[in-house]
Amino acid sequence: IILMLTLQTVAQSVGGIDIDRIKRATVFIYQARNVDNNLIVTCVTTGTIVSFDGLILTNAHSTVMGSTCNGNILIVALNVDLDEPPIPKYRADIAQVDEGLDIALLRISRELDGRLIGDGTLPSLPFVEIGDSSEVVIDQNITVVGYGDINNQPVEVTRGTITAFITEPR
Repeated sequence: IILMLTLQTVAQSVGGIDIDRIKRATVFIYQARNVDNNLIVTCVTTGTIVSFDGLILTNAHSTVMGSTCNGNILIVALNVDLDEPPIPKYRADIAQVDEGLDIALLRISRELDGRLIGDGTLPSLPFVEIGDSSEVVIDQNITVVGYGDINNQPVEVTRGTITAFITEPR
């Protein structure tokens, strides 16, 4: 949620929110593993493309391999039609992670079938800029864009108000 808050702050600061742009930059991520030549989904999450060349900001707990999420393949599904569920298009690798902050930076690196994507050959992707989280304040109205359901649903938009901040030990 913090990711979406900072992204929304940027959109609001330029005079309005371009919801369609943010929806197009929102991706559905499947963590999976290969069992007898079948991909078994172990975890799912929402992410946001933050650069035209395929960097995705998301949470760590659903993308880093562990006891709960024991997959080693990350599949990225993109929004082709905003009224339809996302379509799996690419695979990604973890570029950086901070499990304490529960944040991961992924990089799209392969086609869905596993073929490597050469440098400069990934089509330009829709993205949103990362905002400054220090500008977010209590009682600020926000818009959160993501996938609230693991079923085959289109991206959702939810509006709310920031009511509190939680201090992390780090």
